Amino acid sequence: SIPCGAPVIQPPGTKHSMMELLPPSLSNSTARALNRDGTVLGAGSTVEMPGENRLWIWTMSEGYRELGVAVTNSLEMSINASGIVAGALSDGPATLQPFIWTDGDLRLLPGGDMGGSVGVLADDGLAAGWISLSHHTVGRGQLDYRPAIWTPDSDISVLRDLPADWGTVLDVNPSGLCLLWMHRAMDNLVGVWSIGSRQLESVDDR
Repeated sequence: SIPCGAPVIQPPGTKHSMMELLPPSLSNSTARALNRDGTVLGAGSTVEMPGENRLWIWTMSEGYRELGVAVTNSLEMSINASGIVAGALSDGPATLQPFIWTDGDLRLLPGGDMGGSVGVLADDGLAAGWISLSHHTVGRGQLDYRPAIWTPDSDISVLRDLPADWGTVLDVNPSGLCLLWMHRAMDNLVGVWSIGSRQLESVDDR
């Protein structure tokens, strides 16, 4: 059922308030990302299509706007200061296609034929996440995940050699350093990768 309740809640005795973000066309919704201007990126589904998450953005001045993009398998997505959105679309069973959405224009990124996703979109248009080096017919195929970056011109760089089973890019700073999350057996590793380099700058496996 569609959630009920006031859209804005202010606990007694406080100056803080909480606003419920649920586009009127959807039965449930989750917020996925927030840019520095306060624009919220989210996804939600309808009662009729519970497995299809439709992307939306919300601003205080304009309210909700649906993007006309639906995702099913991916939780990774990002919105930058210009309101450009990135993430991954389902493209067949267990396959994700990385994309960038700009004011109604959907652009698919290379590398998606092997599966991939964008979880970070910098203000300069640099996208980062992971791609899969091969298809897996059984299981999730995470052992093939490799950190990847896409330039605004859609050129792709992939860090193929890892001291781990798989990895992805968590964040990118203005100097071109990528923060990596990697997984080896039962251990999590953190690494730093410089854009343009073929090897890691540092690794912390504590």
